[in-house]
Amino acid sequence: MNHRISFRLMEAVSGDTMEVFLDERLSFNENFKMLKSLCDKDYTKAEVYDPYKKVFLDRNTSLSEFGFQGFVFLKLFL
Repeated sequence: MNHRISFRLMEAVSGDTMEVFLDERLSFNENFKMLKSLCDKDYTKAEVYDPYKKVFLDRNTSLSEFGFQGFVFLKLFL
C-alpha cells in the first residue's frame, strides 16, 4: 500500500518552495524531522497553514486524519 502524499511546501516569508512526498502515517513533526536529515531545511518548528481551508494545522496529528487528496499546497511560517 502506498502511504505517500505529495506536497508543495512554501516558506511564507521567503517564498521558497519544495515539493516532497510525506508519509501519511506520520505527523508533520515526524515527517519534518526526517526531511531535516535529508536536506538542509529545518521545518521542525514551522507552523503549517492550509491557505485553502484558511486554518493552521496541528503538527502532531497524523497526516491521514486530515483527509488530504491529490497534490497539496501548504504554507510554512518559520
